[in-house]
Amino acid sequence: MENHIPNADRKSETYTGHQVVDPDGHTLGEVSDVIYDDSTNEPAWMVVNPGLVRAEHYAPIEGSYTTDDGRVVVPFDKNWLKKAPKASGSHVLDDATVKELEDHYETPAH
Repeated sequence: MENHIPNADRKSETYTGHQVVDPDGHTLGEVSDVIYDDSTNEPAWMVVNPGLVRAEHYAPIEGSYTTDDGRVVVPFDKNWLKKAPKASGSHVLDDATVKELEDHYETPAH
């Protein structure tokens, strides 16, 4: 079984704390955590915090990019993110959740 566990020792600061926007520049939230794929040691998922009283959701790192001003641009809009599986409190992904995320975003994130 592959482990998908947040790891504070890795360089998650590349994403953590940065604003997440859609391709049109609309704010979706802020990256609160990065989850690495232990088999590749690469970032696979980000946890996007949309703000007060709204649930955090997972979003793939694949397909995103960072602008010169530090914003993380993802290739989907707010509604697509809101329909994604919600992030667990521990931000630990099990295989079933990874499969659900890959199906939702139509991409393998590792």
